[in-house]
Amino acid sequence: CGLYFLDCVQEVLSPSTGFTIDYQTEAGLVNLQCQNYSFDPLGGSLTAQSFEIRHPDGKLIARLPKLLITGLRIDQRLAPRVLLQDAEIWVRRKANGKIDLERYLPPSTGEPSSTAFSAELYRCRVNFLDEASVGLPSNQLYISHGKVSGMGDNLFANVNLNLMGIGTA
Repeated sequence: CGLYFLDCVQEVLSPSTGFTIDYQTEAGLVNLQCQNYSFDPLGGSLTAQSFEIRHPDGKLIARLPKLLITGLRIDQRLAPRVLLQDAEIWVRRKANGKIDLERYLPPSTGEPSSTAFSAELYRCRVNFLDEASVGLPSNQLYISHGKVSGMGDNLFANVNLNLMGIGTA
């Protein structure tokens, strides 16, 4: 049992190791794939290259060429910080007004999180399909730089974005 555990730890900490995981969600089995990643337990960081999330029918939900998460040290209570660069995300608002991404997240426990977090986005594209309104049924949103941080229900966001065909905000 001890040797198996050590083999598992060694596999997780092996640089340039990839993985494929199927994750059960309300929408069905979502597939997570990563070409390679590295985890530094002493520095508390995780870097992933070529990370993809796919819908149960195989369509892309998100493509993240590079993902960096810091603040993961277990001996410190730091706020995790996520950095996304050149990401592409597909979002659909259903006719009932619900955003489909909600169906891929774990169910809410009803209690706000007590863990602070921070996320920064650079050169990210959101492909948006709106089935709930008349007019612009689909569009692309380009985020040149954005930051979201907070804890629980208290969020702060500052985003530079361009809604393709409409303008910059």
